[in-house]
Amino acid sequence: MKHHARRFGRSKFGLERYFRGFFDLLTVVFITNYLTRPIHFLGGISTVFFGSGVAIFCYLFFGRWIHGQSIGTSPLFSISIFLLGTGIQIFTIGLVAELIVHNRERDNIQNYSIRK
Repeated sequence: MKHHARRFGRSKFGLERYFRGFFDLLTVVFITNYLTRPIHFLGGISTVFFGSGVAIFCYLFFGRWIHGQSIGTSPLFSISIFLLGTGIQIFTIGLVAELIVHNRERDNIQNYSIRK
């Protein structure tokens, strides 16, 4: 089979097409897996943020306790507080989203009554 060179235009296949396809795939996975249970998705993200904040804070705490280093002057203290707050906020957003999904599903259930 003989292939001829392209005479007009440019190819639409390239690296950016793979990025778009990857993000489309992530969207489909998110919608199919987490649409009815958003706390499973947001809870994992909040755990990473909160756990990182706790780990940094423990590092600072034990550094203060063992080596006598100052906690308040370290930029890691601000970062740990930021990570802890972000983790709490993301978890709270997940709980609110879970309530919204639960109420939507509850309202979609039709109530049937039988008359005598």
